[in-house]
Amino acid sequence: MPDRKKNKRGRPAPPEKKLRGYLIWLLIGPAVFFILYLVYAGGGGDKTPPRLDPPRNYLQAGQSVAAGDKTLLAAPGGTIYFSGDLNLGNNRVLADGGMVFAVIPLVIPEASRDPEASGWFLVDGEGKRYNLLKVTGTNPVESAEKTPPAGPESRLVYLVFKVSKDSGDTFLVYTSGTDQWAWKMPKAN
Repeated sequence: MPDRKKNKRGRPAPPEKKLRGYLIWLLIGPAVFFILYLVYAGGGGDKTPPRLDPPRNYLQAGQSVAAGDKTLLAAPGGTIYFSGDLNLGNNRVLADGGMVFAVIPLVIPEASRDPEASGWFLVDGEGKRYNLLKVTGTNPVESAEKTPPAGPESRLVYLVFKVSKDSGDTFLVYTSGTDQWAWKMPKAN
């Protein structure tokens, strides 16, 4: 057996003992990481989002409203599109299982910017909130029939949401400061 040299701390550990130490750390290290992750991430599992009350005062889809300094018309002609997949540019996007995309046409003034995601959301009859995912200038639903034109001095944009297939009554809500406007949307077919 070859003679091992001593280091300053004493006798060197045999290779089997070093290997055993590495294996223990390979088992303990991920467990420590997982525990720290749970502590700093706020626990495990999905948290249930807060429930909202459906709006008490609302317009029907296709009615216009003066919201501040602009006139908004959600779902002209009562048209809303539900689809399991969308074409966004060169990308095809599929909805998760049990979900469907709700694409709502919105007529806004020509000079105004696209709607911001923070001001728009959908709420269903059970109080579940669905945030605005995207605003597009063209209808991302391939099989959609032609939407009526926006009219003079206005333009048409499409609000894209992902909702549950069995969401029931759905309300489109727009908030600006302390003001709020809502439209009742038609149900998914």
